[in-house]
Amino acid sequence: MENIQKNDIIELSIIIPVYNCSQYLKEGFEKLKYLYSTNITFEILYVNDGSTDNSLEVLNEIEENNTFVKVISQENQGSSGARNTAIEVAQGKYIQFLDADDNLDFEQLLLLLQVAINNSLDAISYRLDYINENNVKIGERPKQTVTFNQIISGSQALIEGFNPSSICVFLFKTDFLNKNNLRITPKITHMDVEFTSRMMLVTNRIMFVDFILYHYLQREGSITKPKTIDKFKQIIYDEIIIATNIRKTLEQQFSNELKIAIQKNYNAVVWNILWRFLNKQNEVDLDFKLKCIDELKKRNLYPIKGALKTNFQILTSIFFNFFWLYKLFVKNKK
Repeated sequence: MENIQKNDIIELSIIIPVYNCSQYLKEGFEKLKYLYSTNITFEILYVNDGSTDNSLEVLNEIEENNTFVKVISQENQGSSGARNTAIEVAQGKYIQFLDADDNLDFEQLLLLLQVAINNSLDAISYRLDYINENNVKIGERPKQTVTFNQIISGSQALIEGFNPSSICVFLFKTDFLNKNNLRITPKITHMDVEFTSRMMLVTNRIMFVDFILYHYLQREGSITKPKTIDKFKQIIYDEIIIATNIRKTLEQQFSNELKIAIQKNYNAVVWNILWRFLNKQNEVDLDFKLKCIDELKKRNLYPIKGALKTNFQILTSIFFNFFWLYKLFVKNKK
């Protein structure tokens, strides 16, 4: 990485965790080269998270031949650990997380970066869509039910119905993350949901924009399409941890409106688990379902109590809470 003088101000740090995705690295870097044609000051931080393929070799080649690239290598800590490592050394005013196999509209991102800098935002958020391996759009994530194109607080966003989202659809002010000691909980899948829920509680200045910048690749073996049943079960079990962590934030002093908003978010996570057991009965065995429900009981998350997001969730939760009846319906179909 080219040495940056102390009086240089880096505006943007791109953080890319890497684990066994060597086939995407060179193509991905070609898209990052757009930054070199701009006046923006930036750094690209790759974190090789214990890859067992030739990812590190490819990264070292990229670093050797390109300025403003730094490669960090560590033992496997998961994408959360990789991102936390990079936050510690990031020099940019703002941080953008990017997965190695995803795409980002950098031209639009840099426009948002200037908005964030000019308004001293803690974060600015945009939308994402889903693409397949042929770069064809296959869907998009619904937009948030929040106020757009205005500076609001994270608490207001939660009260308005913010759904915890991907960490990659935010530009974060680096000082904001560090001053609030905001780091990503390690070793859980969908850590974004827990992190963005917690992050919103300390966000004073955030803006949401209603257009798509991030293009999320859906591929076999990803978190959304795990290859083994054990990995799939781990994803579901991690959701229990996420709901628990969101619920723990209620230990702080918040307004009644904000408490209800937090309650809706952790109850929605629990509801989604129970609905999945009912709607996709053969994904996992009955013993695992009962184990999860027992764990929810221990953590005081089941029966579901308090506010939910939709009328459908409210109605179905009445049925879910009759455990003896619910159990009859979640048995695996033969």
